[in-house]
Amino acid sequence: MRYQYLDYVSDIHRVITSLGWRRFSIIGHSMGGVVGVKFASVFPETVQHLTLLDCYGFFPSSTDVLLSHMKKTVTQYSRFEGANGAKVYTAEEALQRLLNGNQSLNYDTAKVLLQRGTKPVPGGVVFSRDIRITMINSVPITLEQALYMMKSLQCDVYVILANEGPAADSERGVSTDVAQSILTGFKENLKERFKYTVVDGNHFVHLNEPEKIARIIVNQLYYIHSRL
Repeated sequence: MRYQYLDYVSDIHRVITSLGWRRFSIIGHSMGGVVGVKFASVFPETVQHLTLLDCYGFFPSSTDVLLSHMKKTVTQYSRFEGANGAKVYTAEEALQRLLNGNQSLNYDTAKVLLQRGTKPVPGGVVFSRDIRITMINSVPITLEQALYMMKSLQCDVYVILANEGPAADSERGVSTDVAQSILTGFKENLKERFKYTVVDGNHFVHLNEPEKIARIIVNQLYYIHSRL
């Protein structure tokens, strides 16, 4: 079975229920930010702060590409189902494979990810991630649905984009209207509870230069708590 974003929302709900959390904050990067916004929209009373790293919180699709999008998801998953088992790599080969597939990572941050992203097997290591998370979401939402969902948000939202990341491409001309509509929606619905910042760095700036992002988040949380 493929995953849908609602499955990830269910995962968060399962975790907080187990921990007994009634109120908490979410920091989400890329797809994690989309999941965070969806959870905060469905369970607005539980989320106090929401920080989105190189992510607008929504990846809406226009209706004119809906059918082609659905076709792409079906053919992609068919190829996945016909693939062979996990390939065995040496530790260095796995590191190079990760760097080749994620050019925004550097050597040190890639090694950190491999500590939890691989497991030893006879002859080397295999990637331990669930490959299904790389599948395209087969049930996209429209911009109208995204703007409707954000109306239920009750938390502070801070969008931190990287000027060399894919999300910033929206500012440089790709899907500009959609990106601006989402940012405007946040501003209109959340007023002073919404903030938006662009930092120097790529899609993995929070891994490559964590002190840069940490400083912004800490300052924002201090500002929020000073208002309470």
